Amino acid sequence: MWKEALAFFCSLYSVLYQAIVPCSFPEVLPANTVDRQQYLGTWFFKAAVSHREADIQKFRALDNCWFTMKETANDTLLLTGHMRVGDDCINQTWTYHIHPERDDLELEGKKERRSLLWSGKWANCPECIVFQEVEPPLHETDSQDSLSRLMLYTREKDVDPKMVTAFLKNAACHNMSASVKLPLNKVSPQEATYTTDGPLPPLSTRGKKTLHCRPMTKGKPCQTDMSLTERQQINLDTESSAHSR
Repeated sequence: MWKEALAFFCSLYSVLYQAIVPCSFPEVLPANTVDRQQYLGTWFFKAAVSHREADIQKFRALDNCWFTMKETANDTLLLTGHMRVGDDCINQTWTYHIHPERDDLELEGKKERRSLLWSGKWANCPECIVFQEVEPPLHETDSQDSLSRLMLYTREKDVDPKMVTAFLKNAACHNMSASVKLPLNKVSPQEATYTTDGPLPPLSTRGKKTLHCRPMTKGKPCQTDMSLTERQQINLDTESSAHSR
């Protein structure tokens, strides 16, 4: 009885607090009009949030991760991710298309997904960017999007932890309480030397700053020396929305 009453009052307090101190909203950066040249280059992935744990679960396999954004042709962007997973590093690429009539980015191979850019000022970080991925409900009767998550990227590898805290706090105000922060405990792919071919060496023979890099491409997410479990953990591109079925 006491626990139920306490839960009720906590819920009521949350509603009243949001009524008095409304949630802040990030500023959208329309992909079709923003000066995209200023967003090319290197970005470091720091945290992700969502309404559901399933939307961010795959990020928990990462220790650290950084990206490079390049413009390969008119209205086409190539995003390359370098991800540290255990004792290995993974390279993966995504191709985005910009359409003059749309304010979002179209991810090649995922036409149902909307990829939106938001100002990092929402995290008290003008040099940061917030990236949102949204997919519509799988069925007409569904009340929620089948995918909805926000990700925080920074220009610098080392940033003030208060920026990540502000990002998580503002997201929680919008009921996006499921979150993940990368632990950043290991050498990043950017700092390490690594090989790109040949069989994966035994753990006992790997140096502290020597990583084995496995490229990932659509249709063949990783080389055959990776287990099915590893593929499921780090293949962020071929994610399924089966949890919403």
